[in-house]
Amino acid sequence: MRSFTMMSLLETFLTASQGATILFLAMLINWQKR
Repeated sequence: MRSFTMMSLLETFLTASQGATILFLAMLINWQKR
């Protein structure tokens, strides 16, 4: 069950990796502006 959950999380992360990367970059830019 644990491995299945990990695979689901990994799959979700890979699916949203593009949006997450853009969001992370935006947060990083905002953090550097301070």
